[in-house]
Amino acid sequence: LFDTASRTRLYAALRNAEAEQPARLGELQLGLDDTVQRPCDIHIIRLRDDLTRQGRTLLVIIDRSLEHQLRDTQMAHERYRLANLATTNVLWDWNPGTGEHWWSQSLLRQFGHDPDELSPAYSSWSRLIHPEDRARVEEKLQQTLAGNANIWSDRYRLQRKAGDYAEVEDHGIIQRDSQGKPVRLYGALHDIGEHLARQRLEEQLHQFTETVPGVVYIYRRKPDGRHDCPYLSSQLEANYGVDAEAARVNADPMFAPIHPDELPAILDSIEESARTLSPWRQTYRIRHPRRGWVWIEALSRPRREPDGAIVWHGILFDVTARKETEAVARLSQFALENLMDAVLWVRPDSSIRYANPAAITMLGYSEQQLGRMRVADLDPDCDDDYWQTLWNEVKRHKSLRFERANRTPAGSLRPVEISAHLLCLEDEEYLCAIIRDLTQPKEDERKITLAARRYQKMLDSSLDGFWLFDAATGRIVETNEAYCRMIGYTKDEVRALSLGELDVDHTPEQAAERIRGMLSRGWDRFETRHRTQDGRLIDLEVSTMVDEPPLIVAFLHDITRCKTTEREIRALNAELENRVAKRTAELAQAEERLRLALEAGNIGVWQEFLPARRLEVSDRCGMHLALPMGHPVTFEEFIDRVHPDDRAEILARVNDALETREDFSVEYRIPWPDGSIHWIQAHGRVHLDADGMPKRLDGVMLDITKRKQAELDLKASERRYRE
Repeated sequence: LFDTASRTRLYAALRNAEAEQPARLGELQLGLDDTVQRPCDIHIIRLRDDLTRQGRTLLVIIDRSLEHQLRDTQMAHERYRLANLATTNVLWDWNPGTGEHWWSQSLLRQFGHDPDELSPAYSSWSRLIHPEDRARVEEKLQQTLAGNANIWSDRYRLQRKAGDYAEVEDHGIIQRDSQGKPVRLYGALHDIGEHLARQRLEEQLHQFTETVPGVVYIYRRKPDGRHDCPYLSSQLEANYGVDAEAARVNADPMFAPIHPDELPAILDSIEESARTLSPWRQTYRIRHPRRGWVWIEALSRPRREPDGAIVWHGILFDVTARKETEAVARLSQFALENLMDAVLWVRPDSSIRYANPAAITMLGYSEQQLGRMRVADLDPDCDDDYWQTLWNEVKRHKSLRFERANRTPAGSLRPVEISAHLLCLEDEEYLCAIIRDLTQPKEDERKITLAARRYQKMLDSSLDGFWLFDAATGRIVETNEAYCRMIGYTKDEVRALSLGELDVDHTPEQAAERIRGMLSRGWDRFETRHRTQDGRLIDLEVSTMVDEPPLIVAFLHDITRCKTTEREIRALNAELENRVAKRTAELAQAEERLRLALEAGNIGVWQEFLPARRLEVSDRCGMHLALPMGHPVTFEEFIDRVHPDDRAEILARVNDALETREDFSVEYRIPWPDGSIHWIQAHGRVHLDADGMPKRLDGVMLDITKRKQAELDLKASERRYRE
C-alpha cells in the first residue's frame, strides 16, 4: 500500500515504538490501487500483553483526503472571488430553461446597476438593451440557441444606471445536453466605448494627414546624434521617392537625395532651428528615382523633449511646379516670382506700391483700396518705429521671415507668415513681402496639439500607473495621475525622486541588473513594492517595454489587496496547521478511546448520483433504514422510509445544498417494522463536475436514537424539577 520511501519511514517507526507510548508518524500517501493515492495520518501504538509477554502493535490510519479536498475547494472559491473583483468585464450566467439570470458585481462598478437590485429573470437584461438594438440582439441569440453553435457574441448599447448608453461587446458560451438542447449560457461583456472613440480619433487623424497636399512628418534628432522619422504620411514615396519604413528607423534616406550643393545649407539651418527652437522652413531639390530633380518646400516647428531630443512636426510640399513658374516669371516681372503666394511691394514710407492677384484674393481688398493703404492699415501692431526697424533689418539681411497678423475687411485678424525681401527696381527700393496665410496651418497645429492632449488625458485617466523612465539617468521622465494617487506624490515630486527612493525591494545593484535585462530583452514583468509619501508599502505588478533606448515605458498595477489577501491566507493556513498539530497531540492521548468509539459509532456511508438520483448505501445504512442486508434502495424508496413529518425538511436541505454547493446536515426519524422510531443524523457534501454542476452527493448517517431519548429524558427531568 505504501511506496518505498513511506515504507522505510513506517518500518523505522515500528521498530522504535515504545510500549503504551502512542507515536504519530505523520502524513503518508496510501496507494489503494495503481492510480489512487490518499493522504493519511499514521499513528502507532505498541500494546503490552501481560500473559504472553509478547507485544502487539496497533496501526491507526486516518484518511485526510476530505480535508485536502475541502481546502482545495475553499482556495478555488477564493480565487474566483478575487478574479471577479479584479476584472473590468461583467460576468453573467443564464439558464434558458428557468430563465434565471445572474450578474457579477462588475455590473455595479462598470454600469452602476446593483445585481442584487435587478430581477434574476432574463427580462432584466433585455430591458437594459437599447430599444433600437433589442430586437436584433434577441433574434440573433435565439437563432444561435436554436442551432448547434456553442459560441454567441454581439455588440449593442447597454443602458447605464444614469440613463445613458454604453457601447458593449458581449461574448457567451453555450452549454448543451446530450440532445443538443441549451441548458446554460455564460460569458462576459465589456464596455468598448473608449476603444471605439480612440479608434475614430485615429481614423480622423489619419484621414486628415492623407488629405493634406503634401507629406506630414515628424523628424526627431536624439541627444546621441541619431535621428529618425517616427511618423511619415503615405504620400512620401510619391512626392519624395523614399521608403517610409526605412526612414522611420533611420532618417538618413531623407537626406540622401538632397542636391549636394544645397545639403550643407539644409544641415546648418536644422542646427540653427534646434539651437533656437525657431520654426524651420527650407526649399531645396531632391533626386527623385522616377521624376528626376524635384523641388521640396519643408515647413516645421521644433520642440525639445524631456530626454533632450529635438522633434520637428511639419509638412513637405512638392513645389516643383511653383519653382518652374517662378523661373519663367523671373524673366518678365519680379512680382510674379511668388505667384502662388500673396505679394506686396511696399515703399520705404510703408505705402503699398503693388499687390498681385493672390494678395488681393487673400487680403480681401481691391487693388485700388490696397493702393491707398499703408502697412499699418493691414497690421495694427506695425507703428512707425516698428516699420523703420523692419526696413533697416531687411536692407541689412536682404531677406527676413516672420509671422504677423493681418486685419481683414471684416475687422478680424488673420495669422500670416511673411517672407520679406529687398527689391531694387529702376533705382527705387521696395520691400517685397511674400505673404502666406497661416489660418489653416495654425488650425492644423491646434488640432494636432488637441489630439496630443487627448492622448495625455486618456493616459492620465488610466487606472494603472504609468512611467516613462530614462535608464541612462535613472530618473522618471514622465508619470500619470493614477501613479501619483497610488504613491501620494505630485508629478513634479515623482520626477525629482530616484528609483531607489521608491522601490524598496531592489538594491541599486539589483535595479541596475534588471534594467540591463530590460534593455536586452526589450521587455520585463515583475512584482515589487514602492514606498508611499506617508511611509506605507504598496505591492505593484510592473510591466515594462523598451521604447527608444534608454527610454523604458512602465505600467504599474496596484496588487496590494491581492498580496494582503495572500498573506492573510498564509497566516490562516499557519494557524490551521498549529491547530491540527495541537489536536493531533490531543488525539494521541485519546487514541484508545477513539478506537472503541469508532467500533461502537454505528456509522453508515451513502452516495447519491445525479441527475438520476441513484443511491448506493452501505450495509450499516441499510440497517438504519430497516432494510435487508444488501438490499438496493432508490431515492424515492429512501424518502418513503422517512417519517412523513420529516420528508419535506430532508428534501429542502438536499435541494438547498445542490443550489448553494454547501455541505448539509439533517436529523430525521425512521419507523421500523417493529413499530419503534429510530432517529437518524445524516451529513452530506456536494461534488461538482468539470462544468461546475453537481454530479453526486457523498455522506454518512448514524443512529442517534439513544441521544435523542436522553435529551427527552433530560427535558422531562427539568420539567419535574421546575414543578
